[in-house]
Amino acid sequence: MAVCAPIESEICSSVKRPTGIRNRTKLSRPPEVEIRAVRVDEVHAAARMHFEFFGGPEVARSSFLKLGPEFLEAAFYRLNLDNPYFFVLGAFLRGELIGLQVFTTDRRKMFEHLLRTHRGEFLVQFLQAFVRRPISSCRYLLDKVSLKHDVPPHVQRVPAALLLMLVRPEARTKSFICETGIWVGGALLEAMEAVMRERGCPEYWSETTVDNSFVHNLARRVGAICVGEALRQGVLLRFMVAPVRNVAAAREASAC
Repeated sequence: MAVCAPIESEICSSVKRPTGIRNRTKLSRPPEVEIRAVRVDEVHAAARMHFEFFGGPEVARSSFLKLGPEFLEAAFYRLNLDNPYFFVLGAFLRGELIGLQVFTTDRRKMFEHLLRTHRGEFLVQFLQAFVRRPISSCRYLLDKVSLKHDVPPHVQRVPAALLLMLVRPEARTKSFICETGIWVGGALLEAMEAVMRERGCPEYWSETTVDNSFVHNLARRVGAICVGEALRQGVLLRFMVAPVRNVAAAREASAC
């Protein structure tokens, strides 16, 4: 079973079609690089990469990452294995994870499904996190009460969301792109948009810190527009909404 059974089945089922994701991938990318759904045995590596990038005290701030990598892996990733609204894509270079993308086709329904199907397990994981990190857990709870932790109202109208995109620094260099012929961020976005088109999502939103030039440049390339800034999880974030592009537009942007 894959981490995201729906996306894995869609990718596999598209092999027979000329425009299928996996079929296009084989034609346009070196065989040692693969964009696909993260599998069950790769969840640990995905969660560790997530925490490595965003789990530090200056980054996590008031987010649930303060509860630790164990909670992130068990509650966020593994409890969402059967969630039809939750997807995890990985970019693999000769089997090694070099990029990670997490997205949802409906943020509200994703959380509803998680709590409806795994409420008890989620509570157990939180209690275990509290035992492991009592001070961080208390601070997280206090921050949840005192800070606003939701997206601005004008963004809530867009159900689909790009929750996370990570690409290792060495895979973002010009030398890597010239050597492999791959723009990892663009390839991950293209695969995500294929799923969103299948699910009827016309657009999606994302957020980033106001000083993240890499994400801002990437957002502009895919046609995203800034729809405002707001304080969330103790930090000023910029919110962007992007259209789900058609195949031709995605190809053109990836080729630029």
